[in-house]
Amino acid sequence: MKKFIFIILISLNQNTWAGGDFVGNGGVIWACTDKNSSSLINGILTDLFEAKEQFGWPLITSDETDIFKIYSDRKDWLKNNLPELFRSLESKFQYVESHLVYVNAELLPTNDYNNAIKPLASTCLFGNWNAVNIANFREEDQRVLINNELWNSSKISNLNKAALLFHESVYYWMRTYFGSNNSDKARKITGLLFSNLTINDIRSELQKIIGYSMPQADENFLCTMKNTKRNQIYIAFSNSSQSASINVRLRCQDDPDQNWCTKSTMVCDQIMTQQKKECVSENASLGRIYIGKGRNNLEAQFNAHMSCFFGTLALKGNPQDCPDFDFMECN
Repeated sequence: MKKFIFIILISLNQNTWAGGDFVGNGGVIWACTDKNSSSLINGILTDLFEAKEQFGWPLITSDETDIFKIYSDRKDWLKNNLPELFRSLESKFQYVESHLVYVNAELLPTNDYNNAIKPLASTCLFGNWNAVNIANFREEDQRVLINNELWNSSKISNLNKAALLFHESVYYWMRTYFGSNNSDKARKITGLLFSNLTINDIRSELQKIIGYSMPQADENFLCTMKNTKRNQIYIAFSNSSQSASINVRLRCQDDPDQNWCTKSTMVCDQIMTQQKKECVSENASLGRIYIGKGRNNLEAQFNAHMSCFFGTLALKGNPQDCPDFDFMECN
């Protein structure tokens, strides 16, 4: 199978990053290493370990020897079964795929995770379990660093490595779309997407994690509503315009500043086709643009706004500088 990943092998001293302001957003494995030689005995992506042991979700299995085939097959599964989530993640998949850099160096810990469990000591008889970064996503220099030695190790299954690529994409989405400052929800979503749960159960769990339900096949009406104090916009889907409008009012009015949610800010539309639309939201004060995609202009505008809103917060900017829908470029 043709690899679509741009690979650079570079050799770095571990102290390369010592002078930086911060270390990026990482992908972490539980590593069972030999007490004497420090060699890897077994490695498990934290996302899959937690999915199985903490949440009790049965995981998919694979004997495929090509990591990228597992990754591509799971993306196809996502596109066919949860197309609305795939659309949200598609640009993040593409970014990660085109920015992977394999380094011959240890990656420093990012400390952006709050693990509740770790493997039992009895499952690492000749060593110890430690949290080790296998990936480090550095947006400021546009690189997704991968520890080359761990990536090529036969002690980590190819399924775990494919799930790592999902993790980096999901976590990127969670940071830019929901303002996540740790990987907890991204790990849970990644584990969920590599589980054998039914689609309905996955939808239900996703709703718990992200706070609203992804639209289903018959939910072709959508409404948005703004909290004008913070310039935060909420969205709801349903199979009728009335139901969608009620749902979005309930969502916005759950906001702590609910008095800033007014009906005059509500916009509703029906999705008539499955055409892909794309909108750009520009925060001129930061000199940054944010892109959103959707099945119609309103959905694309909402996605662009969310990316701008949380991306601006992450950069300690003012989300009021994200433009209204009328001032976005869409095609």
